Amino acid sequence: MNDFFMSIITHPAFSTATLFIGFLVGNHFSIYRDRRQEFNRAVAGFHAAFAPALAQIDLSKRHGRSDVSPAPDVEKFRSASLLEQATAIETFRVFVPESQKTKYQEAWENYRSEVAFGFVTNSLREDIDDPHAMYDNLIHNILAFAKSK
Repeated sequence: MNDFFMSIITHPAFSTATLFIGFLVGNHFSIYRDRRQEFNRAVAGFHAAFAPALAQIDLSKRHGRSDVSPAPDVEKFRSASLLEQATAIETFRVFVPESQKTKYQEAWENYRSEVAFGFVTNSLREDIDDPHAMYDNLIHNILAFAKSK
């Protein structure tokens, strides 16, 4: 019985099959690892694009209403943050599953339109109870598509 197993294990076909299976398994795991690393790098950049807006919301909450604090530099925010965020949205789009791309676009459009409204009025919206929470929720709705793997 032992000789029978030794003859199978030492047969060149068995060695070739084992080598081929090992190659496929190793290749699969290395490709998965590389894709995961690429996704996680993209997530970090995606979060970094929205970090200034989240910080601005937090600072605004801590310093009170916009009519008490000095008005933010809207042009600077428009030219820097929003353009950087739009770039991050388009760069990250390739990682969003096809079934969620419509929701992803809607989340971005909702945020962008609210930020554009703020540019027109040069202040936080006063027609809603908590504009800080609204902007915070809009950003987190976008960032929900970027869960690290």
